[in-house]
Amino acid sequence: MEIVLIRHGEPQLASVMLHDPELTSLGVEQARLLGAYLVDEDVAAVYTSPLRRAAQTAETIGSVLGRTPVVRDDLAEFDRDAPEYLDFTKLAADGDPRYAAFTRGDLSPWGTDLEAFRRRIATEFDQIVGDHRGQRVAVVAHGGVANCYLGTILGADRLSIHKPAHTGFARVMADSTGRRELVSMNETSHLRPLRLSALAARFCPFTAE
Repeated sequence: MEIVLIRHGEPQLASVMLHDPELTSLGVEQARLLGAYLVDEDVAAVYTSPLRRAAQTAETIGSVLGRTPVVRDDLAEFDRDAPEYLDFTKLAADGDPRYAAFTRGDLSPWGTDLEAFRRRIATEFDQIVGDHRGQRVAVVAHGGVANCYLGTILGADRLSIHKPAHTGFARVMADSTGRRELVSMNETSHLRPLRLSALAARFCPFTAE
C-alpha cells in the first residue's frame, strides 16, 4: 500500500488561537491545489492529526477527493500540549534555545522525548498500514511527524532530516511484513500555480486601467 504523508498548509502565526492556529487563506488554497493534484489517484481514505492546521488541510483535501477525514489523535505534532504554536523559522532566527534543542532531538521543552514520539508515530502508521492493504491513503500531519516517520525509515539518528513545505508531501510504500520504502520526499508540484502567480506579480506588478 502507499501512504501519501502531507504536511499541513500555512498556519496563521498571528492568531488568537496561539496554541492551535487555523490556516491562512493561502494555506487553504495550498490544500485545495493538493486535493486537485491527487484527485485521480484513487485515495481510499484521508487521515488527519486533530490539530486545527492539519484538520482544516485534511477537510479541504477531503472535500475535493470525496473523502471524510478520519481524526487520529496520535498523528498530532510533538507540541500538541504546548501553550503556543511556535514557528521554527522564527525560533532559529531569534536564536531561541528551543530551536537548538529541537535540532539535537531534545523534545523536553515540549514535555516529551524523541523515543516516545517515535513509538507513538510508528504505532499509528503501522495501524493505518494494517487497515489499508493494497490501497493508497493520505495522511495529513506535521513537519515533526514527517521527519520522525521518514527518518525512521531511512535509519537516521536525528529527528530533523528535511524541512517540508506547507502541503509538501512524501510517498511511502508499505507492506504487512514491516517493509517500508521511501519513494519521494517533499513533493510540491501542485504548488506550481502559486509560484507562477507570484512570479507574474513580481514582474508585472501593474494592471491596465
